[in-house]
Amino acid sequence: MKPHVAIVPSFGLGHLIPLFEFAKNLVVRHGIRVSLLVVTTNEPSAAEDQLLSSPIPPDLHIVKLPPVDVGKANHHMSRLPLASGIFLNSWEDVEPVSINALKENPFFKQIPAPPVYPIGPLIKQEETLSRTDVECLEWLDNQPSDSVIFVTFGSGGTLSVEQQTELAWGLELSQQRFIWVLRKPTDAACAGTFFNTGSEVNESKAYLPEGFLNKTQGVGLVVPSWAPQVSILGHPSTSGFLSHFG
Repeated sequence: MKPHVAIVPSFGLGHLIPLFEFAKNLVVRHGIRVSLLVVTTNEPSAAEDQLLSSPIPPDLHIVKLPPVDVGKANHHMSRLPLASGIFLNSWEDVEPVSINALKENPFFKQIPAPPVYPIGPLIKQEETLSRTDVECLEWLDNQPSDSVIFVTFGSGGTLSVEQQTELAWGLELSQQRFIWVLRKPTDAACAGTFFNTGSEVNESKAYLPEGFLNKTQGVGLVVPSWAPQVSILGHPSTSGFLSHFG
């Protein structure tokens, strides 16, 4: 009988994608059956639906769980000492100091937590492009080489109204070419976007300073909610990445 593994990603598409790829690797490369337990929060985003409806190997089963109480879900972090190890979506060449500190620093060694194993990078090997994704890449095709900065703060990287306004002004005044993945701002919580995925108003100007889209037309592209990140970062017109480093 094949071994069976259950995987429960944290909230947010940025956490779901690498574990979805990890699950596929376990099935295809190691012959393990995997149940991917996806916790839902409000309405799923179009990007999440697209990801979970993509072709998967026969022994990978996706189970959608009902919405949960976030406070109770976070309580399980206190059970980390019961685990045998922690898989980290990173690798030593990109974060040698941090990973070595987790293994060797006396401060971290005194914390009752299991060992950390870097297994990254776990990224999408293939991207199914939506119509909006294609339009985004076509816009990039028309920009000079190494000229565009990609701005995105992940599926949980919520900005406050004030922060988003300041960022918009900064991009406008810089006259820098950009692609900005825009999400609804919130002053309620630092990770509010995790729990409102799919509920954004797909009207970018509702969240931006008046006149911003007109003033940056031809220089910048605002994309609501989600963009084909791997394709954008690999595009020859992309020169920089502004991110929350999550």
